[in-house]
Amino acid sequence: MIPKKFFTLFFPLLLASGLSLTAKSDLLQVPVPFNGQPAILPVDQAFIFSEVQQDQVLRLFWQIEPGYYLYRDKFHFEVVGPTGTASTIAVDIQPGIEKLDEIFGQVQVFEGLLELRLPNLAVDHTLRIKYQGCADAGYCYPPQVKVVKN
Repeated sequence: MIPKKFFTLFFPLLLASGLSLTAKSDLLQVPVPFNGQPAILPVDQAFIFSEVQQDQVLRLFWQIEPGYYLYRDKFHFEVVGPTGTASTIAVDIQPGIEKLDEIFGQVQVFEGLLELRLPNLAVDHTLRIKYQGCADAGYCYPPQVKVVKN
């Protein structure tokens, strides 16, 4: 625990030095500047997910905001049956844009609109989608999970 005296002595110096102070926002712990304006978007605004079940095809969409990207190799798909048994499924994902990432090295990423097509789910089955992305500003979101039910 930091003594109260520390804040009394050093807080004014921090403000005077021009250092960017941040606070944590939401349960996602998104960095927020001291003035309360988001430094980066919440994950569901940075990567807007939607799905359409049409005929025998399940279409998955991510609208990726400018300045953000999703990692191609961080996608993972599982189908969960009515008994709760999960099975990993292989999904053919198109190549992404080559990027040298500070954390993961040479990777492929997606920007803009990403659409994936899968066979429609069987009755009483659920698709669990795991993925991860980052902001160009240097913030990486924790892995995310979306669930699509039939």
